[in-house]
Amino acid sequence: MSIFLEYIKGERDIKAKAEYSLVNRKCELTEMRKDVQFSVYKCGNSRGFINYVKYDTLTLLENETLDDDKLKIYVRITLMDDAITEETKYQEFDDSESINFTTRGLEGLVRDFAQLLLHSPPKMSDIKIRVTVPYMLFDDDPIQSPVIFHSHKLILAARSPVFAAMFSNRTLENTTNTIDINDLHPNTIQSMLEYIYTGKVTDIKKSTVELYRCADKYQLEDLRLQAEMALINSISIDTSAEILLLADQHHSKDLKSRVIQFIVNGNLKAIIQTDGWHKYVACIPDLVTEVIQATTIE
Repeated sequence: MSIFLEYIKGERDIKAKAEYSLVNRKCELTEMRKDVQFSVYKCGNSRGFINYVKYDTLTLLENETLDDDKLKIYVRITLMDDAITEETKYQEFDDSESINFTTRGLEGLVRDFAQLLLHSPPKMSDIKIRVTVPYMLFDDDPIQSPVIFHSHKLILAARSPVFAAMFSNRTLENTTNTIDINDLHPNTIQSMLEYIYTGKVTDIKKSTVELYRCADKYQLEDLRLQAEMALINSISIDTSAEILLLADQHHSKDLKSRVIQFIVNGNLKAIIQTDGWHKYVACIPDLVTEVIQATTIE
């Protein structure tokens, strides 16, 4: 299967690079391919991968990847925001210029980093994550607090701009080699570390709301997008109110519009009778007004 990015309409040249991934049933990104460097696109030009996914590979992934016989592809496009003043000769796409990890090599890398997270002795780590959870915050899942995780600054910094800034300055966390967290569940932090070290989360649907908050807090963009896709797929009468509040708090326009669309599409009467509506939305006048206005427009 081939995949290409085409510059369809525009007056000036742009510099861009793209990343392509398949989205599996667990809303995880797989079979990632991306451009190594920015390329100049003139209107009408296209670049991509002639051999993005082989038919045999796609067949093997069918049960994991195809949801309702639909193949979902996640594409991230990065634009370089500067004017192109020099005439650049267009060059045909060369597949060898892009990263193409072998499946075996990537699986080995993921396995090794998982072992580093799970089994490396504490003395080999240089940062401690201490999660202290007030019982009233997660009273449905009592735990022994605090919970300690041992990690590595370089890996955290490489994956998260927030951790990178934290360890690049004389912050309390950097000088004490301890990160204190009191607003997220230890299971969520465990899933975050699993993602940071391996690029995967074992069961993203188990605590999607918490993972979304965590990913947004630490600017883990791919994890946030995966959690957002899982949230969109989980919108229902019972969950819509909580997801609407979450989208509003984290300024996610796409997630918010999806929830409101579901609410006004014949579900408002049932939703306003749920406990979730009274707990999450009814007490926020601006949010109620936004839903009512959308209903009027609809």
